[in-house]
Amino acid sequence: MLSIAGSAGVVPVLPNSDNVAKRCQDAHALPPGVAGAARVWPGSVGPLGTIASISTKAVLGDVVTPSESPIRGNASARVRRFMLQSGARELLPGERVSHCLRTPVGGLVSVLYSPKYRAGHLGGLQTCGSVWSCPVCSAKISEKRASDLTQATHMWRERGGLLFLVTLTLKHSASDPLLIPAIPDRVEEIPWLKPKTIKGTGSPASGVLGDLMQASYLFRTGGWWTRFQERYGLGEKNGGGGTVRSLEVTDGSHGWHPHLHVLFFVKSGADRAAFTSDLKARWGEVVEKVGGYASTDWGCDVRSANEEIAAYLAKFGKEQFWTVARELSKSSSKNAYGSGRSMNELLEAFVVHGDHRAGVRWREYAKAFKGRNQHVYSPGLRGRLGLDDDKTDEELAAQAVEDAVVLALMTVVQWRVVLGNDARGELCDVASSGDPALVSSFLSRLGVELGGGVDDS
Repeated sequence: MLSIAGSAGVVPVLPNSDNVAKRCQDAHALPPGVAGAARVWPGSVGPLGTIASISTKAVLGDVVTPSESPIRGNASARVRRFMLQSGARELLPGERVSHCLRTPVGGLVSVLYSPKYRAGHLGGLQTCGSVWSCPVCSAKISEKRASDLTQATHMWRERGGLLFLVTLTLKHSASDPLLIPAIPDRVEEIPWLKPKTIKGTGSPASGVLGDLMQASYLFRTGGWWTRFQERYGLGEKNGGGGTVRSLEVTDGSHGWHPHLHVLFFVKSGADRAAFTSDLKARWGEVVEKVGGYASTDWGCDVRSANEEIAAYLAKFGKEQFWTVARELSKSSSKNAYGSGRSMNELLEAFVVHGDHRAGVRWREYAKAFKGRNQHVYSPGLRGRLGLDDDKTDEELAAQAVEDAVVLALMTVVQWRVVLGNDARGELCDVASSGDPALVSSFLSRLGVELGGGVDDS
């Protein structure tokens, strides 16, 4: 039987167990000189399973630039993400998140350090690249998206352009489902599926998310949209502006609240009052067409991207160093103060407090949002603003760190001991010291002796 050696004795690790809570706290403590606190959290050790995505490169564990990171200095943030990811694995056992940064893609798992970012990360493991259901991948993907968007906004301002942040939503209630999938070519024959599918949208037939996405499609099509683009300098022929859309959802006392943030890059001198009036009228019209309702007061909110954004950010998040870029790119990880719970808060309620309803709601969300784009630039905008070609979420999640230094190598058996202790986040925190001796000491406390195997008596 595989076991974990610690100062408090030997604790058995049972493969495929749903509860590995009976492990010693000493085996989880960080070595001297490393910030952080000991933690014991019930996890599970499952079979390695089938690898859905193969990559032999070192993958980003949780790398962000120190100047931008609101997490820097808080050792528990990374641990929390891995903890939430374990909860997602339990709720979505058949999805790729259940193997993310758990399943080896070869014979060795590496512990790496990036001198450039001063951060530790893991290599030789599968990544899922899910911005919706994986808190770990979502953080990595969002940081890159935020960096790109920051560059884009700076470039646009240097050209004298204006930025307006628009939030689009519609009326919803606690009884509204998040999503009722459409049945192609038969929706109009089924009266209880309201509203009818709009051809060409590729959107679900009903549910608040379906209604929102259908309204968003109508909003960006037709003669009205063409005239609007010409008036405010959107598109290559009209001045080079465009939009960046970001999808978000919270869950509160009034049910699901999906909404879109749209950052408009408009021409210099654009009249904000006219811009706002045009948008509000159009949004109410298209929402009505899909069978919903959007008030002119709250259905379409327009803010200047700098001065007036402070109140909006205070409502949706209190993360330090928050900017417009993070507002659009960190939607899945924000704390939705005053407006229901974010999806990470739902997941945390399930993981930490055993809230079964929160788990059911989170799983409904994960299934409804699977495969959707969280962050979308209008055609040609990235190139006009000097950004590189857009990468998929999966590519960003698996992005290699060029200057990575190997601090330790583990066999698959040794890696299972780390998993059994649910110590991935702590291991990355220790690796952020860049000290191989500290990594070796931490692994030794778990019963992993580098070069000597593990206690498998």
